[in-house]
Amino acid sequence: MRIANLLAAACTALAASCAAFSTSHDWDPAADFGALHDYAWIEPPKDAVEADLVRKRAVVAFDEELARRGYTKVDADPDFLVAVHLGTERHVRVTDWGYGYGPYWSHFGPSRLDVVEYEQDTLMLDVVLAATKELVWRGRAEGDIDPGSAPEKRMERMREVARELLGSFPPTTGG
Repeated sequence: MRIANLLAAACTALAASCAAFSTSHDWDPAADFGALHDYAWIEPPKDAVEADLVRKRAVVAFDEELARRGYTKVDADPDFLVAVHLGTERHVRVTDWGYGYGPYWSHFGPSRLDVVEYEQDTLMLDVVLAATKELVWRGRAEGDIDPGSAPEKRMERMREVARELLGSFPPTTGG
């Protein structure tokens, strides 16, 4: 019984670490996304040391995905600006494995709680109109970048995030 519980807990942790990023999007329905053709990156603040290597991978992955979608990266006079924001949050997941009830809903058997601490990475991508500095689209991805894997694996993971996150960019009308 104890081995089964440990195996279940290990499978849950493994599934959580391998799970895809969850994504969400929001945008200004009044924005004319058809007028956007070229972009430039908004540089992070000079004191932002947050995950420099992750940021570099994100910029490469989003450049590739935006190019695949027909957008051109330019050095001057872009139609829109792109910014990436990174963060990590600590979470605690508690699983109660001791659901045992006897006659008349009386509790029997030992109750066991598994407490798992984990970090969840968050990446936000903003699209801002260059002329007005108005935010018109925001995508958010939450999941695990897996800092223990090889750099090539982390880059491929970031490419998956870029493809999934930009899946709704540009947004379709009515949608």
